[in-house]
Amino acid sequence: MKYREWMEQISKQKVELSEISESLYADGHSITVSIKPKGVEAEIDGKETYLGYLRPFFTHHKDEFAAMLESIVERCQAISVASEIATSVAAYDSIPEAVIERLKGNDPGGNVDLIRASLEKKARKELWKVLANIEPIFDEFAFAFPPFGDYEMELTKSGHNLTLQWGNSTIIYSRGLEPRSSITDNLTEMLLFVGNFELIKFQLADFYQKISQLPRKNR
Repeated sequence: MKYREWMEQISKQKVELSEISESLYADGHSITVSIKPKGVEAEIDGKETYLGYLRPFFTHHKDEFAAMLESIVERCQAISVASEIATSVAAYDSIPEAVIERLKGNDPGGNVDLIRASLEKKARKELWKVLANIEPIFDEFAFAFPPFGDYEMELTKSGHNLTLQWGNSTIIYSRGLEPRSSITDNLTEMLLFVGNFELIKFQLADFYQKISQLPRKNR
């Protein structure tokens, strides 16, 4: 790949909701390329520069620049897919209001905290019942679901704590207590969480149906 082609491919990448950055080291310098809603930015050792000024580094580090391009393209595509899923008619009613406002280009609260809080409330409310049904069946277990939405989902039981982990987001159900949740503050992963939320619920409900048919432990 020639530098002009690399630069053209980088310049085509777009994001609307967040920003992504990739870095590499070449000839003793830190090179960073960021894709932002306003366009593509490049930095050398933390100082903003033009993409054209990266050409000398590209000449002797083509593999590293190719890997950077591949990672950026994949991450931009992930954001695009997540946004499309989240804004689809089928999913629209299940999207927290704060996320909808962000998708419309509005700022719901100056940062992602309101979006995260809205998602945590939704997760606690809609996953509580199925987690409550699963919790008493076995004393301890650990189950890994097939990966989906770029992340693995795991369900573990220890004592009275039932923990659902998907990517960097966690929902914890403890018998007799309100569910606790910790949603990632990464906006891209938040959108993927929204886009895959119905599938997460389905996977849990299907898991419950299967294990509920197994012999129950003695209480």
